[in-house]
Amino acid sequence: MIRGTSNVISIISTVAPKGEGARILCVDDEVHVLKGLERSLRGKNGEWQIDFVTGGEEALQLMNGHSYDLIVSDMMMPGMPGEELLGIVAELYPNTVRIILSGHYNQSTAFRLVGSDHLYLSKPCPRDLFINTIEQALYLKQSEEKPIEPISHGELVDVVTILIKQLLVQQTITLAVLPINLRAKFLRHGLQEFAPILNADGYTKGSVGAYVSNYLDDVDYGEMSDEDSWFTEKE
Repeated sequence: MIRGTSNVISIISTVAPKGEGARILCVDDEVHVLKGLERSLRGKNGEWQIDFVTGGEEALQLMNGHSYDLIVSDMMMPGMPGEELLGIVAELYPNTVRIILSGHYNQSTAFRLVGSDHLYLSKPCPRDLFINTIEQALYLKQSEEKPIEPISHGELVDVVTILIKQLLVQQTITLAVLPINLRAKFLRHGLQEFAPILNADGYTKGSVGAYVSNYLDDVDYGEMSDEDSWFTEKE
């Protein structure tokens, strides 16, 4: 239940035990909305710590003493509107993900929020969409905070090779845009890709034949050498 006055934090409940899972703060001046959110999030019991408060000032008081991973706020609230609250949160706690959950959204609001990096959900919000949005936002936050693991030269070559092959097969790029020393490599890759679908009667017919013909036309045999290395410096 709600307790206290305007000078006291009004917390409805904390779903998960302290010290476990991501910390989430929900802010709305309407108690029945907070209770609805609490019911929606009961399935995450044990995964997230979730606090509920009834105003922006209360939210900032609570955030002053606790670190939150994500805040969900209503837009239209007396005292401190959600837009102002999330603006302050963005300045003071830039690593906290911010979600607006509101039934009041118009073109004027949209223009004001451009560039704010707030996520937006409209009321009424389906439970699955609400939870999925929080999960995805927390996943992205955790991914950004993880140290970037170094990638080896060989792993980089493999990744780029796969990407270029996909772009060639999709005809997004042609061999002509590749450096000369890469064309031989991807010509061989390309023929290996086409081989299973070609036969003696059909290799020059239809779309496959036309594509292979174009593929081969992109290669300048006079300048290409199998000895050329790629992604390495020439000695």
